[in-house]
Amino acid sequence: MIVIKFGGTSVGDAQRVANAIDIVAERRGQSPIVVVSALAGVTNDLVAATEAARQCDIDRVNQIIAAVRQRHEDVAMRLVQQKFDFFESFIKQLDKHIDQIHTILRGIALLGEITARAKDKVLGIGEKLSSVLFGSRMAVSAKRRRRWKKHVRQLSASCVR
Repeated sequence: MIVIKFGGTSVGDAQRVANAIDIVAERRGQSPIVVVSALAGVTNDLVAATEAARQCDIDRVNQIIAAVRQRHEDVAMRLVQQKFDFFESFIKQLDKHIDQIHTILRGIALLGEITARAKDKVLGIGEKLSSVLFGSRMAVSAKRRRRWKKHVRQLSASCVR
C-alpha cells in the first residue's frame, strides 16, 4: 500500500489532474490510496466567499461560487472527454455540494460571523469536489482499460484460431 497526496497545484487544471492520474496508474500494483487537495486557487476563492457572506455581500458570494462551479464543470468536461454518463454524474454531485456551500454561506450572512466549523465545512467541500473530479476521471480511464483489454483478448483469441 502507498499513500499519494496531490496538492492544489498538482490538481490545478484538467491536464494536471490527468498527469496525477497517470502517476496513480503507474503505482496500481502498490494499492495506492489517493488524497487530493482542492483545485489550485479554489480554497482561496472559498475563503473569499465566506468573508463576503460575513459582510452580507450576497452578490459577491454568488459571483465567487458561480466561478468555482464553472471551473469545476469546465475541468470535468475536459477530464471525462465528453463521456456524458460520467459528466452527468459529476454535475449532480457538483450541484449538491454547491447547494451545501450556499446554505452554509447564507447562515454566515444571517449571523454576520464565520465560525470555525462553518469555514471548515465550506473549505472541505472544495476538496470533496476535487476528489469527485479525480475519481470520475479514474473511472473513465478504468472503463477504457477494460474495453482495451477485452479488445486485446478478442484479437488474441481470433489470431489463435
